[in-house]
Amino acid sequence: MRRAVVSVAANIAEGSGKQYLKEFRQFLYTARASLSEVEYYIHLSHRLAYLDGEKVAKLEEARKDAAKILQGFINAVEKQIKQGRIHN
Repeated sequence: MRRAVVSVAANIAEGSGKQYLKEFRQFLYTARASLSEVEYYIHLSHRLAYLDGEKVAKLEEARKDAAKILQGFINAVEKQIKQGRIHN
């Protein structure tokens, strides 16, 4: 789970160093996929009784918040691409 969480931020950081917005957007999509992986690990940890319901609720709330922010970021980059901006 830690690896997946770190991957979210790492992909955003790596993508921000790319020259073109379409490349950056691809890294944002990869970050979003890592966030989906985190969701799976949260639920798996609960099923295996590593996490209780209260902890799952807190983690899931944080994951949802991060997903909303990330989707907003993706939407902003996509808007820039549609407007013809190509460089990051």
